[in-house]
Amino acid sequence: MALDWSKLAPQMPAGRDGLPYVPRPGRGAERLAAWIMAGANPIAIVGAMGSGKSSESVAAAVQLRDRASMAAGALDHVDVPGALNPDGVQLVLAGALANFMVTKGHVLSGELQQQGVNLGWGKELGAGEMKPLPTKLPPADVLRSALREAKKAFPERQVIALCDGLGKLPADKARDIVDALLPFRSDATLVLVLPLSLVTGPASYDVVSTFKLFAVRPVPVAADMPSFRDGRAFLRTMALVRLGLDPALPQTLDPALDRAAEASGGVPRAFLQLVQDAGMYATLAGREIPDDTDVQDAMADHAASLRRLLDKGDVAALREADGTDGLEVEAARKLRFFAHGLLLEYDAGEGTIVRPSPLLRGVLAQGKAA
Repeated sequence: MALDWSKLAPQMPAGRDGLPYVPRPGRGAERLAAWIMAGANPIAIVGAMGSGKSSESVAAAVQLRDRASMAAGALDHVDVPGALNPDGVQLVLAGALANFMVTKGHVLSGELQQQGVNLGWGKELGAGEMKPLPTKLPPADVLRSALREAKKAFPERQVIALCDGLGKLPADKARDIVDALLPFRSDATLVLVLPLSLVTGPASYDVVSTFKLFAVRPVPVAADMPSFRDGRAFLRTMALVRLGLDPALPQTLDPALDRAAEASGGVPRAFLQLVQDAGMYATLAGREIPDDTDVQDAMADHAASLRRLLDKGDVAALREADGTDGLEVEAARKLRFFAHGLLLEYDAGEGTIVRPSPLLRGVLAQGKAA
């Protein structure tokens, strides 16, 4: 039976559309849930694109749904024009919380219903459509009413407002939404997935000093990193589960997965994309399982894409940063490196270490030779 490589769905976080969640090394979702229940507020989930921020936040929400009143908005999946602004986000979160209360058996107050929050507004945990209905009251008042009603209806539950999707916004638009939500931290624990642009560089001081930062980083996959086997096993399991294969058994796909894991630098989305592309090349060649040539072709494509993102001085900066804590990289350049996966940051004991993407080894070696 031919494998369906589209099931890898690199752009789709685990926990949505039936995609299974695989716990990563370090149990990210469990740690995030523990932070929330311990009273950390507000929390900013940060990390490079494709590192797993959405997957960990969704998994944490699932773990907490029996202990907390949850307003979870997956804003990058809201099919409402203009929803990604302060008013739209407040209405989406209010609707998600109202729906959560209803699913737990609460009958919404007449006041809340009159404000346009009803069963048609959202679905539990932010999955599916969340359409804000017209309301004559300011959106902030609608959200405030929903938060206070949740506290009254379920006094034993912590109220959590989890907002995913801000990481894809420009810094100024994300900051406007953050400013609109911060006044509600006395009514709910705020958990926001924020863009790196809000937490990187000197201008980020007020955000960094206000939020507890929960970093979701690539998993270790290089052979000289501690626990690299755990990182590779996590990625392997994720791919096999999505493909419908048994991760407990040896698979003919394993060599390709291991090669793609190392090439991805431990970024889950990059890994899945490499495997999917290698599968495409194998299909074109009439093979069911990718071989090393197929993986190499996929790597070459991705390396070419990364090279197109390089600017003057980037090669030297990447070589200089390799293996350091990255603090000496100029802030704007570092932000661009992280955002595009040119430079990857890993946990290293009590600090961090940065390394260029493994896909850039060829160009970095050329730059050093020159």
